[in-house]
Amino acid sequence: MSLVLGVGLGSAADPDELQVLALTTLRDHGFDPRDVCTVATLHTKTRLPAVLHLARALEVDVSGHSAATLAAHRVSFPSRRVEATVGTGSVAEAAVLAEGALLVVPKTVLGRCTVAVGRRVQRTNQPTLEQR
Repeated sequence: MSLVLGVGLGSAADPDELQVLALTTLRDHGFDPRDVCTVATLHTKTRLPAVLHLARALEVDVSGHSAATLAAHRVSFPSRRVEATVGTGSVAEAAVLAEGALLVVPKTVLGRCTVAVGRRVQRTNQPTLEQR
């Protein structure tokens, strides 16, 4: 399990809409939903019904990040509207990056929901030059 699913959404987002968007996005890009290891979002969104519904469906935990942490990550197309609302121009993509994952699917939007997909970087136990 090496995928991170970044999620941005309005507080009234429909749980089924978020789940359909997430699963469709994963499958459309050739990913198996069983490879998702976490759902990442803004810390104030972690307890929303849509986020909890998605995490239960994927059988993974939810990870929340502060607006300041998300804002520290550069994304290609930040949203001024989102920034004015929650204090960061990106939630879904920035949450992927905040998890230390490489963004492999940029944000995809459906209604009040946004998802992005990242792949966790595999760390190797290669010795550094100093250890050789």
